[in-house]
Amino acid sequence: MHRHRHLFRLSLCSLAAILVGGTWGYMRLAGLNLRDALYQTVITVTTVGYSDLVEEPAYRPFTTVLAAIGAANMTILLSLLTVFLVEEQVFTAFGRRKMQKQVDSLKDHVILCGYGNFGRAATVELQAHAVSYVVIESSPEKAEAGRDAGHPILGLDATQEESLVRAGVDRAEALMTTLGTDADNVYVTLTAKQRNPEILVIAVARDERAESKLRAAGADRVISPYRLGGSQMARIVRHPTVADFLDMATGANPMDFFMEQQEVCEGSRLAGHSLRDAPIREELGITVIAVRRPEGAMMTNPTPDTMLNAGDVLVSLGPREALRKLEQMARSR
Repeated sequence: MHRHRHLFRLSLCSLAAILVGGTWGYMRLAGLNLRDALYQTVITVTTVGYSDLVEEPAYRPFTTVLAAIGAANMTILLSLLTVFLVEEQVFTAFGRRKMQKQVDSLKDHVILCGYGNFGRAATVELQAHAVSYVVIESSPEKAEAGRDAGHPILGLDATQEESLVRAGVDRAEALMTTLGTDADNVYVTLTAKQRNPEILVIAVARDERAESKLRAAGADRVISPYRLGGSQMARIVRHPTVADFLDMATGANPMDFFMEQQEVCEGSRLAGHSLRDAPIREELGITVIAVRRPEGAMMTNPTPDTMLNAGDVLVSLGPREALRKLEQMARSR
């Protein structure tokens, strides 16, 4: 495709040069003014031939050569234009089919609705943690920008149920909706929960009054960016050291120190052991700051004697590579 684009540009430049040369020739040889010379050149190159402004036989060889060169160039130009348009359509259709095949193979993935400011930030975090995801974006410009950045994007309208189905909402683990209006986010939340009641839905509320509506629609988490931003600003003023620690734990700084969660699976190296006996602190240098039991109870600042069982979710602090090892440890022996 890039080769055809290059040839197309060369052909356009050649056509421009022919028009300039022909106009100059008729002005110089036949004494026509600029307008008549350009008119004579155009009807000659395009082989339209309404009427010749130059009647003298002496100028017919020049006209003949100009017509031959111009007709050949126009033929090449139109051929390249046809090839380019057809190839572009084929390439786009093939890309869509390929992307849909990739999405069809996903399971327990994340669906991100909207590739705006929130969406772009979310994709960076999902990529950093090697989480499988697919983005739904209706704007062709934003979708193209996302694909250029290497993100799997479906150019669809997320408010349409068919779009969510094509993104695999029935088998997805979570859905994040960051669309431009709260009404759209409410509708996406309702549709996703109807299709998959077990899916985790995280929605952005641009108006605080929409939080209750999003929760009523089934959103498990509602993010209010203005409230979060204001709270963070106040925290920085009142407790700057705490703010620095939270930034460090959530990866908002270059230090290799993060806060993540790991679920203890049946038969893993952690199940049936206390925090003291589990190889978490000594081997990995990780601190477990909370344990959530399967029934939902949250145990903060657990003691070394706290027993870990299958289904527990650990909230841990430590280097990213160590946290990845803990994730593997929590899943298998």
